[in-house]
Amino acid sequence: MQEYKNKSIKLNNYINWYGFQYIPSHTISYLEWGDPKNDNILICAPGLTRNAHDFDKIALALSNNFRIISINYPGRGDSDYFQNKTHYNYYVYIKDTLLFLKKLNIKKPIWLGTSMGGVIGMILASRYKEIFKGMILNDIGPFISHESINRIKKYAGQTHLFPDLNSGKLHLKMIYSQFGITDEDDWDYMTKHSFSLNCNGKYQMNYDNAILNGIRIDKKQHKKNVDMWPIWNKLSCKLLVIHGTLSDILQKSTIEKMQKTKDFELYSVDYAGHAPSLMSKDQIGVIQDWINKL
Repeated sequence: MQEYKNKSIKLNNYINWYGFQYIPSHTISYLEWGDPKNDNILICAPGLTRNAHDFDKIALALSNNFRIISINYPGRGDSDYFQNKTHYNYYVYIKDTLLFLKKLNIKKPIWLGTSMGGVIGMILASRYKEIFKGMILNDIGPFISHESINRIKKYAGQTHLFPDLNSGKLHLKMIYSQFGITDEDDWDYMTKHSFSLNCNGKYQMNYDNAILNGIRIDKKQHKKNVDMWPIWNKLSCKLLVIHGTLSDILQKSTIEKMQKTKDFELYSVDYAGHAPSLMSKDQIGVIQDWINKL
């Protein structure tokens, strides 16, 4: 696969006024493809436990015509981990994104967000009407049931150690079975970029388990749904929604309600759940065609 540029920027300390938190300076790592002078920019934001490499294949396919930047949020990949684990929250991710775009002087990009990355995109687009030229939401919408969130918390909050990468790959196949990946090479590639070797010579997934702080729900009953309809109703940019039809995160009933309230293009992936991997030719082709229309 074609080489990308592995880069990073340091964000200065700031005050997170929503949570009344002092956020120390920290480094955000990112991957970049294409001509750095190209004004046609696609920003890719991964899911909760994932990292910037999830977009390598689609970035490669689009890199001749676009500058593609894929972000590792704090606690993921090569980005800094927070010592204060309460700093893993959406308020910080939103502020980091704004600072990131400003520091790189990026204006009016297209946003591609998987799951958590899509939530970040929706919040930004609801607050800043002209921030994106268009937005692609990969299996995420304005409603998530508490059952779905608790399912994610069960696997994401556990620390698994593996003696070798093959054992790690089997673990990925189990927890990410809904990604719809059928090519063994894609599983190998994901495995390569999903683990790091710890000081004891064991492989563990390269994210901080404390990132779950950002999706905590009702601590007593764990029965609070995530309702973002007010955010959804404020979106005005052009939208492509990718739906893994087997998904429990973006359910059919949510899709139907979304269609009643807003016009957008819907792409259903019938062999995937949460969330389509964006690695297959058909998925890349649909996204490529939609972006070219913009």
